[in-house]
Amino acid sequence: RLLREGERVRILVRRPPPTEWMNNSNVEVVLGDLGDAEVVDRAVAGTEIVYHVGGAMKGGPIEHERGSVVGTQNVVESVRKHKVRKLIFISSLSVLWTAAPRNGKKITESWRLEPMPERRGAYTQAKQQAEKVVVDAVKQGGVHAVILRPAKVLGVGVQPTSLETAIRGGRRMVILGSGSLIPGLIYVEDLVDSIQLAAQSNAFDGSIFHIVDPSTLTRDEFAKLYIQELLPGGKITHVPMVLMYGMAIGIELLMKVLRKPAPLSRYKLRSALAPFAYDCTAAEEKLGWKPAIGIRAGLDEIFKSMKKK
Repeated sequence: RLLREGERVRILVRRPPPTEWMNNSNVEVVLGDLGDAEVVDRAVAGTEIVYHVGGAMKGGPIEHERGSVVGTQNVVESVRKHKVRKLIFISSLSVLWTAAPRNGKKITESWRLEPMPERRGAYTQAKQQAEKVVVDAVKQGGVHAVILRPAKVLGVGVQPTSLETAIRGGRRMVILGSGSLIPGLIYVEDLVDSIQLAAQSNAFDGSIFHIVDPSTLTRDEFAKLYIQELLPGGKITHVPMVLMYGMAIGIELLMKVLRKPAPLSRYKLRSALAPFAYDCTAAEEKLGWKPAIGIRAGLDEIFKSMKKK
């Protein structure tokens, strides 16, 4: 989006980007990873705005610590050192206590942070720590940042099936838990809109914004759309939560014996599949953001792209 608008962009990436970017005179490429302070400093030096969208998406505690926590510390230190005007930090809704009792309340930016991130896993732990690094840096002075917490991001080239939506198993779409739940989703182009609006705002005082599509698309509806577009004649199978909890207990016991972290637990299930809804009033009022495309139209584009493959 920035390139289309004629901006000069410097990118820090671990692997060489597409050839058209390498050959674009408006793109400067720095190869390396966020855990390398020297590389990060070289990428940040001389910039006006830093979009910190990187972080570990897989691996164990060491990978998440280096990619998300140490990486964010490196970015913040370089932003302060080089007096960068603006830092946009992309956090995650996983930092929130989604397993908390809600009584029908929507989750706002002031919602309590996850009190037991270690029970959610390395990703949640790292994102929560990274967000704190940014918040603390703003309070200490010398860093001007805004924080966005997007929902699960969907876009062309990204498989839309997941634990939050539905999982494809052969000719079936498998939904774990209730099909009436509305998953928190955001189409990538709408997320980019929010990032650009944040960059143009005066919210660089550590303000935090939830970026979630307001669509009421349920998991059952998602599965039906997937079947209609990509799996004609397919069926939907619902796996009751009681069975999922039973499976989680078995996995927890096995991993306890093996002294390894459980990839699935009752707490992770309760956190991921709770009937929650997010309030994006702050983003609407302070950034002027609303989804321009929306998740339903976004899914149409995703399905069209998948049909071509």
